[in-house]
Amino acid sequence: MAATASAVKTREAVRDAADALLTEGVRPSVNAIRARLGRGSDTTIASALNDWWKELGQRVTDLESRPDVPEAVWNVADTL
Repeated sequence: MAATASAVKTREAVRDAADALLTEGVRPSVNAIRARLGRGSDTTIASALNDWWKELGQRVTDLESRPDVPEAVWNVADTL
């Protein structure tokens, strides 16, 4: 089953909110993200947040294995 546009937007919003919270020194949690977004069910936010944690681990690993090159350049290189 394909994800709806609404579900994709929600997952993106959760990812962006989690990144922002972490940058601010706040541990991303379901409650913190709901407070930031002003919407979202526990189930939806928790699922997206679990994916974000996995993605965060991969991003950290990627940053440690790459030279100091802007992320946009790596994104283009990965696409190619």
